[in-house]
Amino acid sequence: MLDEALAELPEQTRAIIVARYLEGSMQQDLAARMGISQSSRLCTRRAEEPCWKR
Repeated sequence: MLDEALAELPEQTRAIIVARYLEGSMQQDLAARMGISQSSRLCTRRAEEPCWKR
C-alpha cells in the first residue's frame, strides 16, 4: 500500500517523503541535499498532502 502511494507521487515529492520519513533525514540535511531552502518544512508538508488524502 505504501509503495503504491509513493509510486503515484511526482518524483521530487516522493524523494522528499522518502528522505524525511523513511531515511530519517533532518530538514536541514534534506534542504542541502535537494538544493531547496531550509524552509523545507513547508515543502515537506505540501509533499505529504496527497498521502494523507488516501
